[in-house]
Amino acid sequence: MAEIKIANINDIKEGRMFYVKVNGKNAFITKINGKYYCMEGDCTHEMGPLWEGILEGKIVTCPWHGAEFDVTTGKVVLPPATENKKIYQVKVKDNDLFIIV
Repeated sequence: MAEIKIANINDIKEGRMFYVKVNGKNAFITKINGKYYCMEGDCTHEMGPLWEGILEGKIVTCPWHGAEFDVTTGKVVLPPATENKKIYQVKVKDNDLFIIV
């Protein structure tokens, strides 16, 4: 497994989504209750940009058709999406954030 630096902790604000690329794929990182989460960023319904959606608590809503995902697990919580999203493990080193791939 490899670690990829994706952001500085100062870039990530509580309850906000920060767009990143992971191995050429869209993703986003967020901070919820002081913990960092990184999830693939394209909705599994019609590839809508989840990082442009609305994040309420740990649920992100796709801006295109309203599918909802839990950013802590990647699981679909509301259709029309039916496939879960990949979650990346986030590691904090000093002031930098890395994901494990």
